[in-house]
Amino acid sequence: MLLSERLPRAAGLYPEAPAFLHQGCVMSYSELDQLVTFILDPPITIAKSLQKEVVKVLQIKLLNVAGMIND
Repeated sequence: MLLSERLPRAAGLYPEAPAFLHQGCVMSYSELDQLVTFILDPPITIAKSLQKEVVKVLQIKLLNVAGMIND
């Protein structure tokens, strides 16, 4: 099962449970699910030029998160 399939289930079952802890910062499953959803389907209200930059930054952050989860 892919992370994109597991994450919404985990967020539904354990919304406040910590998905990961890194340098004292905790992100819950629901926060992580919202981040992934935003990256995959960003809101239309963001200007197109800004949207590309925001998505690029969030994709990099998500890759870092994925690396921490796999460690």
